[in-house]
Amino acid sequence: MPPISPRLSLDGAEVLDGALVGNAPVAGLDASKGRVLILDTGSFPHLPNSFSVQRGDQVWTYVQPSSPLPIGMWNFADPSAMRHTLKIGVADGYAFLDALVSGKERLVEI
Repeated sequence: MPPISPRLSLDGAEVLDGALVGNAPVAGLDASKGRVLILDTGSFPHLPNSFSVQRGDQVWTYVQPSSPLPIGMWNFADPSAMRHTLKIGVADGYAFLDALVSGKERLVEI
């Protein structure tokens, strides 16, 4: 059984790494108004690398890798693959921030 991550607080907001044992646990969120950021390790090829969906009073923003990740969740034995995965994540993170700051991030219907 993989370790379970505790709920943590970041700048007053509750954060949870819930994808360790399955999909991100967004269905368990309360319905209060706000934004939810979902960082995905898989991909939805028919959708942009980052997109937002209106869910009731919440906006769920998904960010997915721009290319397949060379390592899996528990595969840390290949340092080169880990560096490549990190490089993808850093580049995608900056691309997401640029889209968010520039207003290019948009709501999509899925």
